[in-house]
Amino acid sequence: MTMLIRGGQPIEIECPLGTYRLRYASGAVWQGERELFGANTFTAEADADLTFEEGPEGISGYTIELIQQVGGNLDTDTIPRERF
Repeated sequence: MTMLIRGGQPIEIECPLGTYRLRYASGAVWQGERELFGANTFTAEADADLTFEEGPEGISGYTIELIQQVGGNLDTDTIPRERF
């Protein structure tokens, strides 16, 4: 699943049940899927998978903020652009 999210604008997405690995790219000016944000693109990947499943209380979900949080619980690592 790929999406463009503008900084500061929250979005809500429904995705198929399953397990996913979050990778993201950030930068100043979007230049398209191939170039991403150009030469200054920052790319990262979450250290843990995100699993969406249905349980007795409904479908599990996540709230993700792509800015560093004090006491946050989603660790990320910088990855080479080629892995994005």
